[in-house]
This record gives sequence, structure tokens and C-alpha cells, in this order.
Amino acid sequence: MVSPPSPLNPESSTISRTRVVSKQAPRLTAHKTTAFWRQRRARTRRTLTTGDRLLQAKKREQHRHDYRNALREAQKKIYTLAQELRDRFGKYSVEHYHNDLIHRAHKSRSTRKVNRWNAFQKLELKRLKGSWFCDK
Repeated sequence: MVSPPSPLNPESSTISRTRVVSKQAPRLTAHKTTAFWRQRRARTRRTLTTGDRLLQAKKREQHRHDYRNALREAQKKIYTLAQELRDRFGKYSVEHYHNDLIHRAHKSRSTRKVNRWNAFQKLELKRLKGSWFCDK
């Protein structure tokens, strides 16, 4: 027979909202009534207790840990691709190909062409400004 998880364990999936998570928190939730100056009616706002804050802190820490691991895996994949480019083309170092992969989105994809409207605007600007505007 399997014993039920402890109500004091914050990782247990069967925590009841009425059970005590911390010795300092006799109950998990408390409600305060605050009246905002723009609203006529009073709103109830949920105030986090020590137990709730502990659970949220653990959740945030786990999320940070998972995100860092995912970033490390992605960086390893990019570096592996850079090594493959070095093996295939062989002209530059692995770091060169790595930087090229990373900064590819920041390089310009297309160049601007001269169009008649921009040329017209430039000539009109020259004409309006007069002789003190010179093109150097």
C-alpha cells in the first residue's frame, strides 16, 4: 500500500490549500479589502503568505534552471554547426563561422535602390534651402 505524500512537502502534487506549508503561515491565503480612488466599489486583493511565496520562489528557480540548460544546448548546437562549416569550407576559424551564424540576422538583407521620389525630394530640398546648402 502506498503512503500519501506529506502535506508539508511543497513538491507534493496533492497539497491542499488549507494545509500548512510553513510554520510561519497558519493559512495559505489572506484577503484584504482595498478601495481604489477611481472605483466606487471595494476590491478584494489576494495577499501572498510565506507559504505561497516559498512555492513561487521554487517554481521561479526551477524555470531559470530549465531555461539555462536549454540555452546551453542551443549554444552547443550552434557551435557544432560552426565546426561543420569549418570542415566543409575550411577558410576561416570555427569562431569566425560561429560569429557569422549568430550575427546573421543583424546583417542587411537587401540594399536600398534609388527611386525617383527620393531623388525628387533631394532636389526640392536643395532648391528650397538655396545657395547656402552645398553638396560635399
